[in-house]
Amino acid sequence: MKHHMALRSVYRVAAVLSVVLGVLLYLPSLSEAAVEGIPCTPKPTDMIINYGDLINCAIDVIGDIDVFRFSGTSGETVRVQASRLSGGSPCFQVYAPPDGTPIFGDRCQPTDYPLSQTGTHTILVSEFNQGTVQYALAIERIAPPSESARPIQYGQVINDEINGVGDIDLFFFSGNAGDSVRVQASRLSGGSPCFQVYAPDGTPIFGDRCQPTDYPLSQTGTHTILVSAFGNDQTVEYSLTLVCVSGVCPPVVVPNVSGCIKLKGAPLPNSSVVLTQTAELDQTIITDSNGCYKFESAVSGKSFNVIIIGPVVP
Repeated sequence: MKHHMALRSVYRVAAVLSVVLGVLLYLPSLSEAAVEGIPCTPKPTDMIINYGDLINCAIDVIGDIDVFRFSGTSGETVRVQASRLSGGSPCFQVYAPPDGTPIFGDRCQPTDYPLSQTGTHTILVSEFNQGTVQYALAIERIAPPSESARPIQYGQVINDEINGVGDIDLFFFSGNAGDSVRVQASRLSGGSPCFQVYAPDGTPIFGDRCQPTDYPLSQTGTHTILVSAFGNDQTVEYSLTLVCVSGVCPPVVVPNVSGCIKLKGAPLPNSSVVLTQTAELDQTIITDSNGCYKFESAVSGKSFNVIIIGPVVP
């Protein structure tokens, strides 16, 4: 694949793994990524939220209670967590429709809720000691995994980040009963990444883990991996790895993106090339002596952009 460069020092090629389209654009790097989280509605807070949301709010008056509502369906498993940003300790309680029956009691730690009713559920957030607190409220659907979850294949390494205190990342994969898989979350910067694996019915396999862990699967279907920061009070950049150790391990098919760059017919060595994909971290490599590059871990099924940062052309 040749890229013809003219009178610019930054170029980009867009494609869907096998189709190449030429465009000109520059995207921000990971270090420029926006912090996740949106502010809650003004007091008195009574806010509709959705799976995948991270809400920044505060109990800023002693005795205050914040109200959040979400639409849930019977059979879903939902994670709710309130993380302290400053001040006291945030706690919460979840109520089922239609009569407001509490699901469990008050919670001050991340909690998984198996929903048995369909309709609008209510979350009440208050401060543990009747004080004040700034907090981040996160809600995710673990089973079936919500639309914000990303697929991960056996043998794949995905770079991501908890970018906003209290954030939650979800990944999913197809596993078979009798398989044994290893999950590993490696710290790149910031805090410490931890994870939990859930069976297709939303049942957790073991508890939270912060070290590489082998999981014997007892169900067949879509499994979910939940990643968060240890203590839910930091941000962290991490890489997540999934490996099939034994059982029905499908062959690993990871597409690659490659090409060679020429400027006025001559190879362009030692130039930076950036691969970007939606909701994936950017990858950067340097062209070889022949002006060629190869990314070996593009995510299948997603469009991609190749940005070529060449020399300034007179």
